[in-house]
Amino acid sequence: MRETDVLRLIATRVTAAGDDAAIVPFHKTNLLLTTDMLHRESDFPAGTTPRTIGWRSVAVSLSDLAAMGARPLGVLLALADPDLDEELISGVLDGALACCEQSGAPLVGGDIDRQRELTLVSTGEIGRASCRERV
Repeated sequence: MRETDVLRLIATRVTAAGDDAAIVPFHKTNLLLTTDMLHRESDFPAGTTPRTIGWRSVAVSLSDLAAMGARPLGVLLALADPDLDEELISGVLDGALACCEQSGAPLVGGDIDRQRELTLVSTGEIGRASCRERV
């Protein structure tokens, strides 16, 4: 299936799901939530520095919120790698924190795990929509 076909299939069963972010009514506003998964092989060409990996991993989700007109409130970042190398993790954290600082959204947590390929998931970025209607 193509990505657009998958999104269409999901939309038939998950009503809050959108292309860039899910819209969740909350009190008198809407919260927008988004998640993105990036992998070493498909998303980070050879030579990509750990700092750039961290920056991109956060920026992809922050851009989804911006596309929906939302202001980011916080970022979660999960990282999986076979070795959990200190230099890699430190560089990724440097980039993620720099991106968060520039956007005004704090990095509030995440998760770590071991797996065969470096994988980062920026998830649960929460933005508040500027309007009360579905975006």
